[in-house]
Amino acid sequence: MARLLSWLRVVVLTVAVLAGGYMISRAFISIIQQSARSQQPQVLPGYRFLNSSYRSHWSTYIPRQPLFRQPPASYPLTNAPRVNQFITHYLTDYTATRLEPAQQAGTLSVPTTQRIRYQITHQSEHYVSIIVHVTSYPFELSPPLLKFWTFDRASGQPITTKQLFGDREERPSAALAEVQRIAADYLKQHQMDSDVAGEAITAQDIEQFVVLDTHTIGFPLQVGTLLPISDGPVGVAVSVKTLMNELQNPLARAIFNVPALPKPTPPVPNIATASQECLPQQCLAITFDDGPGPYTEQLLETLRHYNAKATFFVIGRNAAIYENTLRHILSAGHQIGNHTWHHPDLTKLDAAAIEAEIVETNSAVHMATGQAPTIVRPPYGAINQSVLAELGRLGMASIFWSVDTRDWADRNSAIVCQRAVEGARPGSIILLHDIHKTSVEAVPCILSQLSQKGFRFVTVRQLIGHIEPGRNYTSG
Repeated sequence: MARLLSWLRVVVLTVAVLAGGYMISRAFISIIQQSARSQQPQVLPGYRFLNSSYRSHWSTYIPRQPLFRQPPASYPLTNAPRVNQFITHYLTDYTATRLEPAQQAGTLSVPTTQRIRYQITHQSEHYVSIIVHVTSYPFELSPPLLKFWTFDRASGQPITTKQLFGDREERPSAALAEVQRIAADYLKQHQMDSDVAGEAITAQDIEQFVVLDTHTIGFPLQVGTLLPISDGPVGVAVSVKTLMNELQNPLARAIFNVPALPKPTPPVPNIATASQECLPQQCLAITFDDGPGPYTEQLLETLRHYNAKATFFVIGRNAAIYENTLRHILSAGHQIGNHTWHHPDLTKLDAAAIEAEIVETNSAVHMATGQAPTIVRPPYGAINQSVLAELGRLGMASIFWSVDTRDWADRNSAIVCQRAVEGARPGSIILLHDIHKTSVEAVPCILSQLSQKGFRFVTVRQLIGHIEPGRNYTSG
């Protein structure tokens, strides 16, 4: 057994998405020894997923030792005949393709060995998920193969990630961004270069998926994609909750427990006026776009130090990741606004797409805080009457700005501070971005200098007072 374990270096990432953070383990697939033997008789070593709820589905380790130039004759089987046919054909073709060059070169002077390990992670009336790991010896014949498949039982065909996300081009990219982020976090925690994740993991790497359980999607990464070849294949598990906004379609709901998106919260009438909240001649609103991000918590501490309130126009995809930060924003008395889910130019979208961008972001904020925004900052400041009409129908108002620090263009804290201070007037709405470190570092300078001029820092709601849906505001 010790010799067997010496070459079975199968390492896969497990990422369990929990409230408040992630728990990461390199034991996504693991060899179960004592527990396997204690639970049921094992003729061959058994393997199972540590986090699988389907404890009865044990995988089987199948060694195949074909004669010289002979591929294996049989492969893993499920209880779905058409699925079996697909797997058999795929692995037969794979083996033949990998052995043929060596056969032609006459380099196969010793018998070849192919070992197949597989795990059925999910079975239901209509779908079955399976992971297949193939290792060929001599190793030079082919690198290990890792396949994640979720099959439609009736057709025997695998379901692609694009199909799972409703065939909309941008949806798989949302899953890709999440896989890259999880992988980068893992590498960073293990003191490795986290930039590799974004460079090495592409859309092609996540074309297939498996159901780990009805709340978790598994995506494969081939050998050498993220970790050294010696570490074996790597997989990333992603919470359905994290991608729930992308999974609002019948197929996804049939496979996973996808929470329904809450409807936008109707705006609560704000009877307070600007004159009641603060005097316009001494108030202004500082706003931050594109977050939350890694510097937002630092920014919140700065605002607390200066007893300043601000408004955060958040991107939905970031809001779903930084839920704790959203709660900190709200508990500190700041306001949260909507900056869409993907940051598109709303004037180029139809009404249905505009609604999706707004509703999905409101949903992410609502899930984290229990409240949904009633104000929107259109990305790029792109607005027209059609967009305003749709926002009005959704109970939302548009908030522009009167002071543009251009912090995204000039990553210089001193310059950003100077522009904010020089442009500030009573009732001003100042635009910054909390995703930029230099912008967050400019805030103490801005607050200090404007405080000396007698300004108070309030939320957009406090500055403007009653805000009417379907209107666009540029100042208080």
